[in-house]
Amino acid sequence: MPRPKRTAPPPSRLADIDTDHAHDGVQPSKRRRGAKSSTRSSGQESSQDRTVPSDASRGSEHDDSFTHPPSNLVGQEMARLLSAAFSPHTHRAYASGWSAFCRFRKNIRTNLPASVAETREFIAWLSLQGLAHATITTYVSGVGYYHKIRGWPDPTKDFIVSKLMHGCRRDRNRVDERLPMSLPLLAQIIEAFTHVCSSHYEATLFKAAVTCAFFGFMRLGEFAAISKTKLQESLLHISDIEFCDLASTQQSVVISFPYSKNNKTGAPQRVKLVTTQNSALCPVMALQGYISIRPSGHGPLFCHFDGSPLTAYQFNAVLKKALTFCGKGDLHYRPHSFRIGAATTAYELGVPSTDIQQMGRWRSDAVLTYIRPMPVVTIPPI
Repeated sequence: MPRPKRTAPPPSRLADIDTDHAHDGVQPSKRRRGAKSSTRSSGQESSQDRTVPSDASRGSEHDDSFTHPPSNLVGQEMARLLSAAFSPHTHRAYASGWSAFCRFRKNIRTNLPASVAETREFIAWLSLQGLAHATITTYVSGVGYYHKIRGWPDPTKDFIVSKLMHGCRRDRNRVDERLPMSLPLLAQIIEAFTHVCSSHYEATLFKAAVTCAFFGFMRLGEFAAISKTKLQESLLHISDIEFCDLASTQQSVVISFPYSKNNKTGAPQRVKLVTTQNSALCPVMALQGYISIRPSGHGPLFCHFDGSPLTAYQFNAVLKKALTFCGKGDLHYRPHSFRIGAATTAYELGVPSTDIQQMGRWRSDAVLTYIRPMPVVTIPPI
């Protein structure tokens, strides 16, 4: 079935600009060289031959070929183009940064635009909240964008601001505490779904989601929706998977990622999942079992029985319940632990880092930060 067209989100508030001056009454130049006069007198061009047409006559020549649109349409098009300049993810990140900045300024009595001093203090405030360097960078970029889009001076373009950001990046005391998911713990979590999920369908859904997330090196936004009504471009749809070699014992499934964090405009990235020896952890068998009971029709790959998409909030909540059931609820396991665990497991199995980078669709040596010591997991009887 062909992939349904995904409608672009409405223009973000980031693109709300002042369009009062979008049409200043200046028409584009329509001048073109006039036809030479066929009248000549003794080989000399007369003064009438050299008469330049008036502006009014020049404009009237092309009134039928070009019409200036109304100013409100010009403003709407400017807003649309500004919104299209960034991905929906960037819009949301900038909006989160601006919201955090407004909360920070709640007790500040000065008006906007913000001062450079406030921006410096904002960075320190974010650092005290325990935010990672990448998050602080995005939030500060959002503050700069909101100022520039309104024609205000950008308070982030400051020497001390840049050094504060550099210090956040070099701060080795702040460690990413998310633990890598291991195969033994993955097996425990899958078994726990049968106890914490509300139905057999839900347990089958979450088993397929976690096995695909692990063996597919997936990011949360690739298999779980932002909300029931917000489907991001990176979300996998049922049309993005294809089962192969169904008559063979080595069945596989090819997953096409049309849009991802580091592939926003290029060709779809494809990952092939193959059958594993351990049937309890096999992503191909888990996905086949889920597809066999999934409601028919197009839409997000992972959805509930009523057709509503699996959301990030729901996945987090059920994962936490399963971890608590396994006695691991107080540890730092997060949805990104599946991607971290996949890289770490592959490295422990002797896979070269260059191959891991390709398997996880990384475009830089950032893959090395995902290879971490694997915690020892005991498997109590369930």
